Amino acid sequence: MKTSNAKSTNHVFINILHLFFGTIVTKFIGAIATILYANYTDVKDYGVLSIALSFSVILTFLTDSGISHTAIREGTKKNSDIGKIMYSYVTVRVILFFLVSLFSTIFICFVYRNDLQMQQAILLLVIPSLVGSLLQGVGGTFFQIIEKMNYVSYINIILGVFI
Repeated sequence: MKTSNAKSTNHVFINILHLFFGTIVTKFIGAIATILYANYTDVKDYGVLSIALSFSVILTFLTDSGISHTAIREGTKKNSDIGKIMYSYVTVRVILFFLVSLFSTIFICFVYRNDLQMQQAILLLVIPSLVGSLLQGVGGTFFQIIEKMNYVSYINIILGVFI
């Protein structure tokens, strides 16, 4: 009985380490990219990036709206049908992705109708971020359900590199 408990504790510890180091690597890559961008651009371009990143973070949140936590909760219950849960989760995420993409594009084009550079910069950052968030959310949720946190870390690092 003690070895089972020790294995479980070891498994949890390893998952925590994977998530911890994955987060550190992702944040480090983001910090380096921001520093490099700030060194090679002027104040106006950096301001455009800041606004685009703000839009991206808000809209990325809206494409999940907390449903990944619900999917993880339901998927980790005993005798749950992970396939059915993931199908429902992906369906809702894709619908939210299209709705958020449509409304955000209309909103951005309306708000910045007199500034074509700002429109393009925001849309060129927001749309790929939404796609990446959709893919990251699906992969991350699935691997959290089956408790393979190393894959969640890999997904986060790859997304961090692309962003």
